[in-house]
Amino acid sequence: MSRFLAGLTVLAALACPSCTRHDSASVAPADGSTAAEPARGSETRAARALERDGAPVLGHLLIPSATGLLADLRTHVAPVNMAARLRPEVIAEWAVRRFRLDPRVAAQFDLQRPLGCVVGDLGRHPGDFACTFGYVGGAAGLVRDLGASTDADGHAGALLTGQTALYLDALGRDVVISGTRDFFPRTRAYLAGNVVARAPEVSAGIEAVVFTRDVFGRHGAAIEAWATTPDARKQERLEQMLAGAPASIGRAFEILELAKREFDGLNVRELAEHEQASFTLSVGDPGASLAWQFVPVAGGRFPGASLSRGRKLDAGFVEALPAGALALVAQNLELRSGRAWNMYSAGGATEAEVQQRLRATADALSALRGAPVRLESVGREVAEDVALYDGHIAHLLLEQPGSPLGLGMLSTYRLVPGADARAAWLAWTRRFSAESVLGATLSKLLPWTFTPAAYSIDGVPVDRWTIRLSGLLGPEAADDLGEVAPVLVTEGLNIDRLETAGQVHFAVAPGAEEPLLRRALAARDGRASLHDDATLSAVLRRASGANVVMAFDFARSVDWFERLLVHFNVIEAGTLPRSYGRGLDDVTMHFSEPEAGLVSGEIVVGHGILAGLRRWAP
Repeated sequence: MSRFLAGLTVLAALACPSCTRHDSASVAPADGSTAAEPARGSETRAARALERDGAPVLGHLLIPSATGLLADLRTHVAPVNMAARLRPEVIAEWAVRRFRLDPRVAAQFDLQRPLGCVVGDLGRHPGDFACTFGYVGGAAGLVRDLGASTDADGHAGALLTGQTALYLDALGRDVVISGTRDFFPRTRAYLAGNVVARAPEVSAGIEAVVFTRDVFGRHGAAIEAWATTPDARKQERLEQMLAGAPASIGRAFEILELAKREFDGLNVRELAEHEQASFTLSVGDPGASLAWQFVPVAGGRFPGASLSRGRKLDAGFVEALPAGALALVAQNLELRSGRAWNMYSAGGATEAEVQQRLRATADALSALRGAPVRLESVGREVAEDVALYDGHIAHLLLEQPGSPLGLGMLSTYRLVPGADARAAWLAWTRRFSAESVLGATLSKLLPWTFTPAAYSIDGVPVDRWTIRLSGLLGPEAADDLGEVAPVLVTEGLNIDRLETAGQVHFAVAPGAEEPLLRRALAARDGRASLHDDATLSAVLRRASGANVVMAFDFARSVDWFERLLVHFNVIEAGTLPRSYGRGLDDVTMHFSEPEAGLVSGEIVVGHGILAGLRRWAP
């Protein structure tokens, strides 16, 4: 039985030499069932959750066209000399041998029909599943070809082995195989409407839908425990790192770690406030895409409770940044809500999450200082930033000649129209002394100073924050750092701030801060900017409407890394592979949260990376 099930799964997903991508007529339900509101692929978002009409379905998986998916994988992903192995007939032959299936049965699978499975609560009822697929001759033909029993309690057939039974039924001219006697009758309408009839509307190669509110209602405690349980290895590494640190630092880290677990719990519980989560996997000319979307419960807290909804990133802000970035993160988020993002976020940032983050900051600062830091004072600092900055922030990792390792960091903040933030910054520097933040003892290990107007660029003052690292590092670590970046030991780490033309730039590039800031000003004026980067332009077009965009240039990063290794005589030039990547569209991610809710996002591995895979010769 296990061999049959495994072989059936492979064949139903992959094997059909004569099939082409399905069309609308081929997937219309033959039993008169009506389709629910269609959900769209990653290009067009669903307006609401799929209707279940009482069906005990917790989720489904849909492959609209297995042959189409295989064709996309052969064309865009598989190395040229391996692509032939992804032809349906080749996989069918392998499956027949591997699972000892009758070749005549394998030849009858019809992948002009969609393949889909719906599941119930498998944790409590392992047989609550039903899968549909196409088979020449329909259910009666499959029952005949498999020699299945027709004495099957009202089903077309049953496959029996010991105490286990699989039930075969017809869904129009498709076949359904289910794991319990009554699951398919209760899910027939869902399979017909939300799986088979929707297949033409799903442009992705694979779609997965999870009804998150119901899943969390059944298994919320286990999910929350998983999300909030600390990683043992990470915890061990942190303890090793802090072993010789002052107790106040260890206590601050402990507070932040505990707060992170609490924050993760808040985020995970928001899953119960969303009716549906949808995921799609697509492969095509832009690359390989994994997209997702969360649909809030009608009449629930979201999207109204979200502080981060309704914002879009201004492409012009990003395009006016300097060219030459290895990595880029740009956002337009209300600054308070930006503190309330994490990997489990589904419903945007809420006031409760913001307050939790602010409390954690106040508690950690209290531990460092050895004296209470009031929540209200932290809140005032954040409120001041909200009043000055409009939420557009970009962080760039760039190649910067003259700095250690040839790298620089540039962060750019856009001001509210008419705002002048320098006076507030200078007032903050007077409050933010090392002793007032870290306390008398720790501030001796990590002292810092502020130098207003340390120098100027085109008449604009540049303020400098200098952090001395040698006391915290100790003599041995300082010597090691001095071999790579001596300026960090002799002068410290400088963070230079320049405010002009409605923007604030922070530069970190030891020994090359001024050249990096001059690059930022030149880019703002249209010289050597990202406006001329065609790969980034494509990313911004695809992410139109997003409030956060991330981009990574794998090709440039490999070039930089090789030059670094050559400089230190580790390898020779030309050693590292250069066939992967082409620009800032190599790996990208974006998130969107319009005013109406529907939090969504996408990760794309770009064409440049996939083209490298295609050229790979194992």
